[in-house]
Amino acid sequence: MVAERTNLTTQPSSEEIVTRAKRRAREMKKGSRREEIPVRTRFIRDVDAKKGEKADTPMGRLVKSGSRDGITLRLYLALLWRCSAEPYTTNIPARQWAELLGLAEPEETYARRITNALRRLEEANLIALERKKGQPSMITLLDESGDGSPYLPPRGSKDKRNRWVKIPITLWQNDEFYDLGTPGLAMMLAILAERNDPLEPMWWSIARFEQRIGLTPSTRARGLNQLEKAGLLTDKKQRMPSKPGGFAREAVRSTYLLHLEEHSTPRITTVQTLKEFKSRP
Repeated sequence: MVAERTNLTTQPSSEEIVTRAKRRAREMKKGSRREEIPVRTRFIRDVDAKKGEKADTPMGRLVKSGSRDGITLRLYLALLWRCSAEPYTTNIPARQWAELLGLAEPEETYARRITNALRRLEEANLIALERKKGQPSMITLLDESGDGSPYLPPRGSKDKRNRWVKIPITLWQNDEFYDLGTPGLAMMLAILAERNDPLEPMWWSIARFEQRIGLTPSTRARGLNQLEKAGLLTDKKQRMPSKPGGFAREAVRSTYLLHLEEHSTPRITTVQTLKEFKSRP
Protein backbone atom coordinates (compact mmCIF):
# COMPACT_ATOMS: atom_id res chain seq x y z
CA MET A 1 0.00 0.00 0.00
CA VAL A 2 1.41 3.38 -0.99
CA ALA A 3 1.24 6.06 1.65
CA GLU A 4 -0.76 9.13 0.70
CA ARG A 5 1.47 12.10 -0.14
CA THR A 6 0.90 15.36 1.68
CA ASN A 7 1.83 18.96 0.98
CA LEU A 8 3.00 19.61 4.50
CA THR A 9 6.30 21.45 4.72
CA THR A 10 8.52 21.98 7.69
CA GLN A 11 8.68 25.60 8.78
CA PRO A 12 12.07 26.87 9.96
CA SER A 13 12.46 27.43 13.68
CA SER A 14 12.84 30.94 15.09
CA GLU A 15 16.50 30.15 15.74
CA GLU A 16 17.02 29.17 12.09
CA ILE A 17 15.25 32.35 10.94
CA VAL A 18 17.50 34.58 13.04
CA THR A 19 20.61 32.65 11.98
CA ARG A 20 19.65 33.21 8.34
CA ALA A 21 19.00 36.91 8.98
CA LYS A 22 22.40 37.34 10.60
CA ARG A 23 24.04 35.57 7.66
CA ARG A 24 22.34 37.99 5.26
CA ALA A 25 23.58 40.90 7.37
CA ARG A 26 27.15 39.62 7.12
CA GLU A 27 26.74 39.39 3.35
CA MET A 28 25.51 43.01 3.27
CA LYS A 29 28.66 44.06 5.07
CA LYS A 30 31.00 42.41 2.55
CA GLY A 31 32.88 44.91 0.45
CA SER A 32 32.46 47.69 3.01
CA ARG A 33 34.39 48.95 6.02
CA ARG A 34 31.36 50.83 7.31
CA GLU A 35 30.50 49.88 10.86
CA GLU A 36 27.49 52.13 11.42
CA ILE A 37 24.28 53.21 9.72
CA PRO A 38 23.85 57.01 9.73
CA VAL A 39 20.34 58.31 10.49
CA ARG A 40 19.72 62.05 10.54
CA THR A 41 17.91 63.08 13.70
CA ARG A 42 15.38 65.10 11.70
CA PHE A 43 13.85 61.74 10.80
CA ILE A 44 13.39 61.05 14.51
CA ARG A 45 12.69 64.34 16.28
CA ASP A 46 11.33 67.82 15.65
CA VAL A 47 13.79 70.44 16.89
CA ASP A 48 11.62 73.29 15.58
CA ALA A 49 8.41 72.38 17.43
CA LYS A 50 7.22 75.16 19.71
CA LYS A 51 6.24 74.75 23.33
CA GLY A 52 2.83 73.13 23.59
CA GLU A 53 2.99 71.63 20.10
CA LYS A 54 3.28 67.93 19.34
CA ALA A 55 6.13 66.80 17.13
CA ASP A 56 5.34 65.71 13.58
CA THR A 57 8.22 63.60 12.28
CA PRO A 58 8.73 61.06 9.47
CA MET A 59 9.39 58.36 12.08
CA GLY A 60 6.20 59.24 13.94
CA ARG A 61 4.17 59.06 10.74
CA LEU A 62 5.64 55.64 9.91
CA VAL A 63 4.78 54.37 13.38
CA LYS A 64 1.16 55.50 12.90
CA SER A 65 0.79 54.15 9.36
CA GLY A 66 2.39 50.74 9.73
CA SER A 67 2.02 47.59 11.77
CA ARG A 68 3.83 47.05 15.05
CA ASP A 69 6.11 44.26 13.78
CA GLY A 70 9.04 46.60 13.07
CA ILE A 71 9.35 45.59 9.41
CA THR A 72 9.05 49.09 7.94
CA LEU A 73 11.53 50.74 10.32
CA ARG A 74 13.98 47.84 10.08
CA LEU A 75 13.76 47.92 6.28
CA TYR A 76 14.42 51.66 6.29
CA LEU A 77 17.56 51.18 8.41
CA ALA A 78 18.68 48.45 6.00
CA LEU A 79 18.17 50.79 3.03
CA LEU A 80 20.25 53.52 4.68
CA TRP A 81 22.95 50.90 5.21
CA ARG A 82 22.76 49.50 1.69
CA CYS A 83 22.42 52.73 -0.35
CA SER A 84 25.53 54.49 0.89
CA ALA A 85 27.12 55.53 -2.42
CA GLU A 86 25.85 57.41 -5.45
CA PRO A 87 23.28 57.06 -6.92
CA TYR A 88 21.94 55.74 -3.57
CA THR A 89 19.87 53.01 -5.20
CA THR A 90 19.35 49.27 -4.84
CA ASN A 91 17.16 46.58 -6.40
CA ILE A 92 17.56 43.67 -3.99
CA PRO A 93 14.79 41.06 -4.48
CA ALA A 94 12.04 40.74 -1.87
CA ARG A 95 13.31 37.32 -0.76
CA GLN A 96 16.68 38.74 0.30
CA TRP A 97 15.02 41.62 2.18
CA ALA A 98 12.71 39.13 3.88
CA GLU A 99 15.62 36.96 4.99
CA LEU A 100 17.58 39.98 6.25
CA LEU A 101 14.57 41.19 8.27
CA GLY A 102 13.86 37.78 9.77
CA LEU A 103 10.61 36.95 7.95
CA ALA A 104 9.67 33.30 7.66
CA GLU A 105 6.33 33.25 5.85
CA PRO A 106 5.64 31.66 2.45
CA GLU A 107 6.84 33.66 -0.55
CA GLU A 108 3.50 35.30 -1.35
CA THR A 109 3.19 36.49 2.27
CA TYR A 110 6.67 37.92 2.79
CA ALA A 111 6.61 39.48 -0.68
CA ARG A 112 3.40 41.30 0.25
CA ARG A 113 4.86 42.48 3.56
CA ILE A 114 7.99 43.84 1.88
CA THR A 115 5.85 45.50 -0.81
CA ASN A 116 3.65 47.12 1.86
CA ALA A 117 6.68 48.36 3.80
CA LEU A 118 8.19 49.88 0.64
CA ARG A 119 4.86 51.52 -0.15
CA ARG A 120 4.77 53.15 3.31
CA LEU A 121 8.30 54.47 2.83
CA GLU A 122 7.36 55.78 -0.61
CA GLU A 123 4.24 57.50 0.74
CA ALA A 124 6.40 59.08 3.45
CA ASN A 125 8.69 60.52 0.71
CA LEU A 126 11.66 58.65 2.17
CA ILE A 127 12.27 56.61 -1.00
CA ALA A 128 11.33 56.69 -4.68
CA LEU A 129 10.30 53.45 -6.40
CA GLU A 130 10.75 52.57 -10.05
CA ARG A 131 8.57 49.52 -10.58
CA LYS A 132 9.64 47.03 -13.24
CA LYS A 133 7.38 44.22 -14.38
CA GLY A 134 8.86 40.84 -13.54
CA GLN A 135 11.87 42.42 -11.82
CA PRO A 136 12.62 43.86 -8.39
CA SER A 137 11.74 47.55 -8.03
CA MET A 138 14.59 50.05 -8.18
CA ILE A 139 14.70 51.84 -4.83
CA THR A 140 16.22 55.32 -4.53
CA LEU A 141 16.81 56.94 -1.16
CA LEU A 142 15.39 60.41 -0.53
CA ASP A 143 16.20 62.85 2.28
CA GLU A 144 15.33 61.68 5.81
CA SER A 145 13.15 64.75 6.37
CA GLY A 146 10.46 63.35 4.07
CA ASP A 147 10.38 66.50 1.94
CA GLY A 148 11.13 64.51 -1.23
CA SER A 149 14.53 66.10 -1.86
CA PRO A 150 17.47 63.96 -3.07
CA TYR A 151 19.41 61.99 -0.49
CA LEU A 152 22.94 63.03 0.41
CA PRO A 153 25.10 61.40 3.08
CA PRO A 154 25.48 63.42 6.30
CA ARG A 155 28.37 65.86 6.29
CA GLY A 156 29.82 68.27 8.82
CA SER A 157 27.34 71.03 9.63
CA LYS A 158 26.61 73.42 12.47
CA ASP A 159 22.88 73.13 11.77
CA LYS A 160 21.32 71.00 14.54
CA ARG A 161 18.83 69.64 12.00
CA ASN A 162 21.73 67.98 10.14
CA ARG A 163 22.97 66.02 13.12
CA TRP A 164 22.75 62.25 12.95
CA VAL A 165 23.08 59.13 15.03
CA LYS A 166 25.08 56.07 14.08
CA ILE A 167 23.57 52.61 14.44
CA PRO A 168 26.25 49.88 14.67
CA ILE A 169 25.68 47.25 12.00
CA THR A 170 26.90 44.63 14.48
CA LEU A 171 23.53 45.11 16.18
CA TRP A 172 22.19 42.95 13.33
CA GLN A 173 24.19 40.07 14.83
CA ASN A 174 22.28 40.38 18.11
CA ASP A 175 19.43 37.84 18.37
CA GLU A 176 17.36 40.20 20.52
CA PHE A 177 17.47 42.90 17.83
CA TYR A 178 15.04 40.81 15.77
CA ASP A 179 12.59 40.71 18.70
CA LEU A 180 12.11 44.49 18.62
CA GLY A 181 8.84 45.65 17.10
CA THR A 182 8.03 49.10 15.80
CA PRO A 183 7.73 50.67 19.31
CA GLY A 184 11.09 49.24 20.41
CA LEU A 185 12.94 50.41 17.31
CA ALA A 186 11.31 53.85 17.48
CA MET A 187 12.23 54.34 21.15
CA MET A 188 15.79 53.14 20.49
CA LEU A 189 16.15 55.82 17.82
CA ALA A 190 14.49 58.44 20.04
CA ILE A 191 16.92 57.83 22.91
CA LEU A 192 19.91 57.87 20.56
CA ALA A 193 18.78 61.19 19.09
CA GLU A 194 18.13 62.88 22.43
CA ARG A 195 20.89 61.68 24.76
CA ASN A 196 24.01 63.75 25.30
CA ASP A 197 26.31 61.07 26.72
CA PRO A 198 26.01 57.36 25.80
CA LEU A 199 27.30 56.39 29.25
CA GLU A 200 24.84 58.52 31.22
CA PRO A 201 21.08 57.91 31.69
CA MET A 202 18.77 60.40 30.00
CA TRP A 203 15.17 61.41 30.64
CA TRP A 204 12.25 63.36 29.19
CA SER A 205 9.44 65.27 30.77
CA ILE A 206 6.05 64.32 29.29
CA ALA A 207 5.75 67.73 27.63
CA ARG A 208 9.25 67.62 26.13
CA PHE A 209 8.76 64.09 24.79
CA GLU A 210 5.55 65.12 23.01
CA GLN A 211 7.19 68.28 21.69
CA ARG A 212 10.38 66.62 20.41
CA ILE A 213 9.42 63.01 19.57
CA GLY A 214 5.62 62.97 19.39
CA LEU A 215 4.99 59.23 19.90
CA THR A 216 1.92 58.26 21.91
CA PRO A 217 2.30 57.28 25.59
CA SER A 218 1.31 53.68 24.75
CA THR A 219 3.95 53.44 22.00
CA ARG A 220 6.53 54.87 24.37
CA ALA A 221 5.63 52.37 27.11
CA ARG A 222 5.61 49.38 24.74
CA GLY A 223 8.88 50.44 23.18
CA LEU A 224 10.68 50.81 26.49
CA ASN A 225 9.34 47.42 27.59
CA GLN A 226 10.60 45.76 24.38
CA LEU A 227 14.06 47.28 24.81
CA GLU A 228 14.21 46.14 28.44
CA LYS A 229 13.12 42.60 27.58
CA ALA A 230 15.80 42.50 24.86
CA GLY A 231 18.44 43.51 27.41
CA LEU A 232 19.19 46.71 25.48
CA LEU A 233 17.87 49.22 28.03
CA THR A 234 17.95 49.94 31.75
CA ASP A 235 14.94 51.93 33.00
CA LYS A 236 15.52 53.30 36.49
CA LYS A 237 13.66 55.65 38.79
CA GLN A 238 15.70 58.63 39.95
CA ARG A 239 14.81 60.93 42.82
CA MET A 240 14.60 64.57 41.87
CA PRO A 241 16.18 67.19 44.16
CA SER A 242 13.62 68.69 46.54
CA LYS A 243 13.38 72.34 47.43
CA PRO A 244 15.09 73.30 50.69
CA GLY A 245 12.62 73.40 53.57
CA GLY A 246 9.85 71.85 51.49
CA PHE A 247 7.52 69.13 52.75
CA ALA A 248 6.07 68.10 49.41
CA ARG A 249 6.13 64.46 48.35
CA GLU A 250 9.50 63.56 46.87
CA ALA A 251 9.32 63.45 43.08
CA VAL A 252 10.92 60.75 40.94
CA ARG A 253 11.57 60.48 37.22
CA SER A 254 12.34 57.60 34.88
CA THR A 255 15.80 57.55 33.32
CA TYR A 256 16.90 55.47 30.34
CA LEU A 257 20.29 54.00 29.49
CA LEU A 258 20.83 52.05 26.27
CA HIS A 259 23.25 49.13 26.27
CA LEU A 260 24.69 49.17 22.77
CA GLU A 261 28.32 49.61 23.79
CA GLU A 262 29.19 46.00 23.00
CA HIS A 263 28.06 46.72 19.44
CA SER A 264 30.10 49.95 19.20
CA THR A 265 28.69 53.13 20.69
CA PRO A 266 26.34 55.17 18.48
CA ARG A 267 26.74 58.93 18.98
CA ILE A 268 25.17 62.07 17.56
CA THR A 269 27.72 63.40 15.10
CA THR A 270 28.14 66.56 13.08
CA VAL A 271 31.39 65.64 11.32
CA GLN A 272 31.56 62.29 9.55
CA THR A 273 33.14 60.97 6.36
CA LEU A 274 31.08 58.17 4.87
CA LYS A 275 32.90 55.40 3.03
CA GLU A 276 31.49 54.03 -0.19
CA PHE A 277 29.64 50.77 0.28
CA LYS A 278 29.55 48.26 -2.51
CA SER A 279 28.16 44.77 -2.27
CA ARG A 280 26.40 42.20 -4.38
CA PRO A 281 22.76 42.92 -5.30
